[in-house]
Amino acid sequence: MRHNLSRTISAVVVLCLGLLVVTGSAPPRATAAGPRTTVIVSPHPDDETLRLTGYIRYAVERGDRLILVAVTDGGASAVRAQFGFTVGQLKAVRRAEQVASWSYLTDNGQVIRLGLEDGAVAGRKAAITARVKDLAAQYGPTTEFYVAALLDDDHPDHRATAEAVRDGGARVVRYSRGPVDDRPGTVYRPTSGYLWGAQRADAAYDEVGYASAGLGFTALEESGYASTVVP
Repeated sequence: MRHNLSRTISAVVVLCLGLLVVTGSAPPRATAAGPRTTVIVSPHPDDETLRLTGYIRYAVERGDRLILVAVTDGGASAVRAQFGFTVGQLKAVRRAEQVASWSYLTDNGQVIRLGLEDGAVAGRKAAITARVKDLAAQYGPTTEFYVAALLDDDHPDHRATAEAVRDGGARVVRYSRGPVDDRPGTVYRPTSGYLWGAQRADAAYDEVGYASAGLGFTALEESGYASTVVP
């Protein structure tokens, strides 16, 4: 059941922080080289929220610098006709949903948009790999990359994104399972005191995002907004 939260699509700042429960082995800790930079790479708007809500809030709690690399604007979604949008309108709405959700998740973390065409990422993997290398060079050895996709995902954009980040050769690269994938991994889940931000990040996608991936959002809510991260 969807929660009764505002459906306004706008960037917001999360002011409430809480604690997180982490199960499984802990990720690498920051070193004396400087503060950790966590880069989330999302093939489409909503992938970062569906797959990495729990981990993102863990990184915020830890004090990381958060950067979202938004690979596409989701212009090929099959729900476009349902809403009567042009491709341009659909992209604009999906960007707005993503900005709102990301703001709730990260207290206004940075967003980098690559603007690759939805459904055609495989032909532009070099652009993702180049950005990974640039960010790793800019922020140094404590930079870590978390991909809202798996190397063996069904969606070709997901596979291509995961491959492109891997090919960037960063020191730390991790991948994440979708909320309906119950295979094992390290699980990050907000506690009850921390659900406010997770719920509102989720609610930012209540329009187009939910129409596009309703089963995933339902599973995310039922999991307690968990993320499952794998090497």
